[in-house]
Amino acid sequence: MGRSAGHWRGPVDTLLLASVLAFGLPAVAINRVTDSLVEGQSDTSELVSQAQQTSAPPAEIQSWIKQAAELKAKGAYGPAAELWEKILGWSERTRGPQHADTAISLNNLGELYWSQGRYGEAEPLYIRAVSINEEVLGQEHPTTATNLNNLALLYGSQGRHLKAEPLHKRALAIREKKLGPEDADTAASLNNLAMMYAALGRYPEAQPLYTRALAIYEKVLGPEHSMTANSLNNLAALYAAESRYGEAEPLYNRALAIRQKILGPEHPDTATSLNNLAELYRAQGRYGEAESLYKRSLVIR
Repeated sequence: MGRSAGHWRGPVDTLLLASVLAFGLPAVAINRVTDSLVEGQSDTSELVSQAQQTSAPPAEIQSWIKQAAELKAKGAYGPAAELWEKILGWSERTRGPQHADTAISLNNLGELYWSQGRYGEAEPLYIRAVSINEEVLGQEHPTTATNLNNLALLYGSQGRHLKAEPLHKRALAIREKKLGPEDADTAASLNNLAMMYAALGRYPEAQPLYTRALAIYEKVLGPEHSMTANSLNNLAALYAAESRYGEAEPLYNRALAIRQKILGPEHPDTATSLNNLAELYRAQGRYGEAESLYKRSLVIR
């Protein structure tokens, strides 16, 4: 019950650690991608300087990074991957195979392979990124948690939940310890673990995680943030799957209101909210209300 709108990318800043939302059924999974190898910039420079002092890459490499980010934002994953393959080669030759910058390149190339359904090629890249950052930054570093989270999401997208679950739990434990129980990344891990439980029909385990994630987003990001809307959508989808329609409806309505206000009435995520609410009405036999929302959703799509 309820769904989201394919994959959404960006906006991506090539100098910052950027969030990427991978939309699934029925929930929104959250992973992280780093689009920077540039010293002196925000989160990425901090993680690199903690272990390995390096200079900024040459202008040509920075240009490739920028081009790759722009291509990815347009959904041109193949050409973006080709650039990250070149960036990875440069990093391995100049920074070294066990450098934090190499881990960044592995993570980003893995994400692009994943976006193309090239799971077998993405997996070893994610695994290697985890291994590098465990050695370079430490087993409990937040960036290690990010790599664990991304690998877990890759496994989950293939239905390999037995492999995903311990990674999600470890990422969550690291984030709770290092970032705090009310950090947005902690909320992301709560969401992703809950999404996995929901996919397995383990609804009683999923609900408190979704509820806690929502509370964090409301407190940290605000009651009208897009991530709050995603969290509302996910909890509503869980209630709908349990036929708890009365509890799902106000959450879907609130998610729709936020998306219309923040993203606009013609945004794909707004269409997703309209569709989810329509499906909820259809499940209750409220066909007239459902039809109206379905039509609005189709116009946007």
